[in-house]
Parts: sequence; C-alpha cells; structure tokens
Amino acid sequence: MVSSMRLKKRISLLSAAMVGLTLMTPSCSRHDRDAKPPRDSELMSHIAGTWNLLSRGHNDSKRMVILSGEDVYGPNGEYASRWEWLYSNAPTVDVIQGRYEIINGFLRQTITNMSRMPAGALPPAKIFEVKIIHIDDHQLILSNESGIHSYDRKR
Repeated sequence: MVSSMRLKKRISLLSAAMVGLTLMTPSCSRHDRDAKPPRDSELMSHIAGTWNLLSRGHNDSKRMVILSGEDVYGPNGEYASRWEWLYSNAPTVDVIQGRYEIINGFLRQTITNMSRMPAGALPPAKIFEVKIIHIDDHQLILSNESGIHSYDRKR
C-alpha cells in the first residue's frame, strides 16, 4: 500500500512537470513561428566579406578531401573562391570567380571562370544553390546535398 501511494505521488509530480512543459512549449513555438526570416537584402548585407571554411573533410562519393576553402563576396554581387582539395590523392586547387545573388534565403552562385578550365570553357550558366541556414557578423552556415558547411568571417 505504501509503495502504491509513492507511485501515485511520483505520477502526480511527473504529470505536473509535463503540464508545465506543455504550457511553456507553445510560447516557444509561437515565438519561432512568428519570427520572420531575414529578407534577402539583409542576407546580402551580411554576406559581403571574406569567409574561411571551417568544415573540412572527406566526400566519399567523389573521392575528395577538402583541405581548405575561402570565399570572398563583394557588395556588388561578385565573388571569388579558392579551394584546396585532395582528389583521388592528388592535390588540386580551384580558383573560382562569378556572380552571386540571394533569392528566398538561398545563395545562388553563377560561375564565370574556374582555374582548371580555360576562360569561356564552362557552360554559360553553371549555377550552384545553397541554403543559408545561419549568418551573422562572425559565422556563416550553408547547406546543400553534400552536407552542412560552416565558415567564419576573416578579420
């Protein structure tokens, strides 16, 4: 009998805790739901600058290992990137230039020149899109089919 009373007391305490959490949750969700995503113009003003890739690693599907990366976004919509890779154990450096824009929270990059290819050899519209997950004065997080890529702003 004593153990059943303790059990009822524990269930009552657990129920009270669950009710409290339930009452708190809608306010958090409502805040998240009501928070407006940043406008593309706000994202554009934050992205201008130089960003260093933090997330390096292996991409098994393409036998690549990312060693380093740096992206420079100008305020005028132009960008340049320099990436160092190991591709099938051979060191490779890509220097890429192009234009960028932000549309509905996606960073769209159109490549106009790439170091491993002669100028004009790329198809006219080699476009890459990545979702901007987070951006502030110090950090940029992008997501695409190959994963999540984190950057910090170069000072």
